[in-house]
Amino acid sequence: MTIRPLSRLAILASIAFLPLAGVAAPASAAASDAAMLRSYVGSYTGSGTVSGTSSMAQRVRCRLTMQSPAAGRLSYAGRCSAGGVSFSMTGVIEAKGGRLTAAMSGSGGGISGSGTVTGARRGNGVAFSSKTRETKDGHDRSINSSFALAGGGINLEFSMLDNKTGKTTTGSIAFSKGGE
Repeated sequence: MTIRPLSRLAILASIAFLPLAGVAAPASAAASDAAMLRSYVGSYTGSGTVSGTSSMAQRVRCRLTMQSPAAGRLSYAGRCSAGGVSFSMTGVIEAKGGRLTAAMSGSGGGISGSGTVTGARRGNGVAFSSKTRETKDGHDRSINSSFALAGGGINLEFSMLDNKTGKTTTGSIAFSKGGE
């Protein structure tokens, strides 16, 4: 089965905008969390691949801007494209009461939605992970995804299993600050 560019991007968008569940335990140390978030303010470019069972990898390119409108708060807006199709995303990462949370919404490629997840501190960064099952539009899918601020960069990883056909779609996008 070959996944068309539009389908690949729609899959990526659906993974990014699912209501997130099964998350990691809350992080602590609110002051250091706020400082860590501030260190991610800036513009990022990202690229990676999305591929499916028995299909060639499709290149994905993204832009993302992170701003800090208030202490302990990081807002972001971005856009990704693949094969002439694009989707946009906006969200907020917040350090409050010893917890790190991320909320995202977006649309594109025929998909829209939003979700919130709690993060876990990992060294000088934070990781947000989710495992969920989606049965939207008659498709039964099991999805694992992670979004991590690590080492001054941002990494998005995901895998999706079509529970009916057994076919898998995976993706990985690495973002670097200032397009480094």
